[in-house]
Amino acid sequence: MKIAVVLSSSVKIDHGLENCHIIRYPDSGSIENSTKAHPDLRICRITGSLAVVSPDLPDSFITALNNLGIETVKGEKIPFGKYPDDIPYNCAVTENFAVHNFKYCDPVIVSTLKKLNKKLIDVKQGYSKCSVCFAGKNTVITEDPEIAQAVNDNGYRSLLIGRGSIRLEGFDYGFFGGATGLIEPDTLLINGKLSTHKSCELITKFTKENNITIVELNKDHITDAGSIIVFNI
Repeated sequence: MKIAVVLSSSVKIDHGLENCHIIRYPDSGSIENSTKAHPDLRICRITGSLAVVSPDLPDSFITALNNLGIETVKGEKIPFGKYPDDIPYNCAVTENFAVHNFKYCDPVIVSTLKKLNKKLIDVKQGYSKCSVCFAGKNTVITEDPEIAQAVNDNGYRSLLIGRGSIRLEGFDYGFFGGATGLIEPDTLLINGKLSTHKSCELITKFTKENNITIVELNKDHITDAGSIIVFNI
């Protein structure tokens, strides 16, 4: 099995991705702030080998994904400007369910999720993927109380953590989901040192309970870089 990882150009890799295909994400010209470098605003990972992507992504980037065996389906919307016009692809998808403010979700994503019989969990938070870290099968870590409650109400597991510890250029803070990515069912990548998060002990305890190993890509302060998007082909 091949592992392909899509990363913002800002992410520093000291270790943890030695045997992976690394694809650097091209910045968006239509999004107005530092999140233009965030892959989770134009790529929605549906499965380990399928993504719905914004139609304005460069052909060379799409070809790089396809050459690794990742199927890409073009969505209808092009993210632009600021919230909520920049969120149509920021849908958090795992094996059995998806979380988003589906009022703003790209219709191709919605139809694809329905074809795959994934439960749609509708929330107010449009930056859903940014706000959701998957920590094992159907288990999430989030700073958003509504997302945590909605996940629990649908029979899945969540951990609610404190907000404010994640750096994001141009904003007061970023999101834990935007700084992480599950590379294996039992391995969670983090863009920075977990010890810089005020909920470090809570996260460590929760991941250990779920038999998840944490791998820090670098020793910097945890930073939201638009998620670490992983494909297992």
